[in-house]
Amino acid sequence: IELPKVIKPILNGLYFLFIGRIHPIKGLENLIEGLTLSKLFTHSEYKFQLAGEGDPDYLNSLKSRISTLGLLEKIFFVGSKAGLEKQALYANARFTFLLSHSENFGNVVVESLAQSTPVVASTGTPWQLLDEKNAGYWIENSPKSIAAMIDRIILQNQNEYAQMRIDAGKLAADQFDIFCNSHKWIEVYASAIS
Repeated sequence: IELPKVIKPILNGLYFLFIGRIHPIKGLENLIEGLTLSKLFTHSEYKFQLAGEGDPDYLNSLKSRISTLGLLEKIFFVGSKAGLEKQALYANARFTFLLSHSENFGNVVVESLAQSTPVVASTGTPWQLLDEKNAGYWIENSPKSIAAMIDRIILQNQNEYAQMRIDAGKLAADQFDIFCNSHKWIEVYASAIS
């Protein structure tokens, strides 16, 4: 894909991010439950921002759950974002999360990596490459696994995290930038022709 312009982060990454369609397939109930289980998250300065739109009834059910759990000051719905505002949201996040029950690709992963922001993706997505390339983590979509990952990230050594941001940007450029990877398309077309 044509990668977006890289935005220089201006914040210290004190929030985690979900961006996409607000829908049950995205595993948001497990995410909210996992955040509740993470005492490091609930007692930290970290917040979780959910950007996107969805069915109002489903959205209201999630907001009600967050309220019941006492996390209204920790988990926020910020609506739909686009353009530079969306790219800045990625760039300034500590990690982006894609914990779908099922996902065939997930453009948000590449968009996040393009801003050098690591990603936590579920095993219901095809993103095991995140672990292999030190660009994030590929985990089970269960509240317990999510809580453990949140704790791990909060405790992560700053040098390790800085390297992970470098590796995330490198993965986006090396594997997904159309201007660096046009030879892959040529190989596919040549193979199809023969």
